[in-house]
Amino acid sequence: MASLIKIDLDSKDQWQNFIEKAKFVLAFWHLTIKHVWVAETSKGYHIVIIVKEKLPDMQICFIQLALGSDYKRECFNLARVLRGEKDWNLLFKTKEQFRQDLTQQLWQTISKKP
Repeated sequence: MASLIKIDLDSKDQWQNFIEKAKFVLAFWHLTIKHVWVAETSKGYHIVIIVKEKLPDMQICFIQLALGSDYKRECFNLARVLRGEKDWNLLFKTKEQFRQDLTQQLWQTISKKP
């Protein structure tokens, strides 16, 4: 069973830092990447990483924060997890533009085994 990791980067300047964090964090937790998706928002990026492993909700919340997702979003997500809400991992869809180039870059970087 797979898990969805959803990241909200608030600034395009965070992209390279996110890539470096993703290489470490995903390897540290020994996660198998199934799919990635990157969309550009007006200020930054929305990123979805699907991993093969079924992770506990609190671990997903931690990983999202460790990867640089908006800290306020992750505080609200953790509060929803602690209340037992099923649909806790919200990532708002605004006017997003799918970015094939960044999706490929991310896939090539994080799908490699160290």
